[in-house]
Amino acid sequence: MKKKIGLQIIAGLFFILQLTGCGSSIMTRVPTIEKPDAGMALVTVMRPSLFGGGIKFSLWDGENFQGILTAKSYIQFQATPGKHMLMARAENWSGVDAELQAGRHYYVIARPIMGAWKARVALDPVSRDQYNEGQVEKWMKGLTPTAVIDGKGENYAAPRLEQVRTAISNFNNGQAKSMPLSAADGI
Repeated sequence: MKKKIGLQIIAGLFFILQLTGCGSSIMTRVPTIEKPDAGMALVTVMRPSLFGGGIKFSLWDGENFQGILTAKSYIQFQATPGKHMLMARAENWSGVDAELQAGRHYYVIARPIMGAWKARVALDPVSRDQYNEGQVEKWMKGLTPTAVIDGKGENYAAPRLEQVRTAISNFNNGQAKSMPLSAADGI
């Protein structure tokens, strides 16, 4: 009987860990960026779901590592205007082909989906209509803004750059499908 109760406790703790996720040792809580710097665009990638919480998504703007996205968090970064390939990695790669305009704020939602071995990721661009309907405000409620701790991102990114370059190539040549984010979708 004691063994059965012990196994139930362990299973319960594992379940809670999966729901709440683990923090990342290279990320820290930061203040929210309210608007882009002059001549820049602001990108916010949010993950409002607790589903698959134990799985972390690495987030990239092309070859530039932006951080580890965990459940109930978001990452913001300033980007130069123009074309960007925003990507997230879990069991798979997911991409958003973005056209960013200076002075605008763009939103992308990262959704965990069932995978073969662990959660997969789907990046979905947020349209201006979704923003105007109040969806972003609902998704952002209760999320923690995070960023890479200074000096810690390079050690994470360097051994993964070949995989990132392959993913970029696959998106660019049509072997992998990406979702469009137009310049007009920024607010």
